[in-house]
Amino acid sequence: MQRQQGKKGKLRVFFGFAAGVGKTYAMLLEARELFALGKDVVIGYIEPHDRPETNQLLEGMPQIPPKEINYKSITLFEPDIDRLIKRKPEVVLIDELAHTNAHGSRNKKRYQDVAELLNAGINVFTTINVQHIESLNDVVVNVTGVEVKETVPDTFFQQASLKVIDVEPEELILRLEEGKIYTNENAKRALKNFFTPQKLNHLRGLAIQRASDHINQVSSQTNRIQSKLLTIVNDDFPKMAEKCIRWTARLAQGLGAQWVVIQIRSHEDTPTNLPLADKLGGEVISMEEEGSFETIVEYAKMTGIT
Repeated sequence: MQRQQGKKGKLRVFFGFAAGVGKTYAMLLEARELFALGKDVVIGYIEPHDRPETNQLLEGMPQIPPKEINYKSITLFEPDIDRLIKRKPEVVLIDELAHTNAHGSRNKKRYQDVAELLNAGINVFTTINVQHIESLNDVVVNVTGVEVKETVPDTFFQQASLKVIDVEPEELILRLEEGKIYTNENAKRALKNFFTPQKLNHLRGLAIQRASDHINQVSSQTNRIQSKLLTIVNDDFPKMAEKCIRWTARLAQGLGAQWVVIQIRSHEDTPTNLPLADKLGGEVISMEEEGSFETIVEYAKMTGIT
């Protein structure tokens, strides 16, 4: 990864299906290899999980101390984006891309911090699990029974080069039982809830599929394959509309296709799902219910909907 003057930085994501698969470890390992080659690599923020093997890889690496934020008598830590931009290394490591920043931070989400670094021409290494990808939110709820609140827009994730960090679910459960991921009480709770073999296998399959879709999308862009999908939603049924939008986003990613959401509005004050579609990378159009069928047919003909 070389920084080019005046150009946007590159994003590298270490991608897994659950905590403990080794994302941060793999990120640090690759960073140390670059550092040994003389690259200007800096630690911006690593989540303090107190895992001995991970901590060992931090030794001797240049770091920019995190910023302290005091909130309700609690001291929280976030990456110091201003100091990192001023320092302007070739590569910065920022753990936990989907993290919600502490109250009082300049940006609400960590991926927005990372966007600032990229715009400053700094390459960024980061980590994320599959359940934090916005378009997969409803699928993850079905698999785990847990609605994940911290998500990253697909449009942001799609710009990254991926390194998939995989491990057998049985090995991951063993790590958990040995206390290598969480402390004792948290480990017991995780084994009963999130870290069951069935759920982990589902999440693993989801991560592999998402990584495959990512590769297909990059390949399609390279080969200039042009496809365009259309989904039509009625905001009288917002929950169903949300599911349709997420499903179309996933299909488009798998096909490497462009996609459009047409929202049929029956009332002026109807809540809209268009911000979700925009965040997932779709083109968004809103139209009134009256005469919408003829308009949609004409639009599909003119724009080459496949």
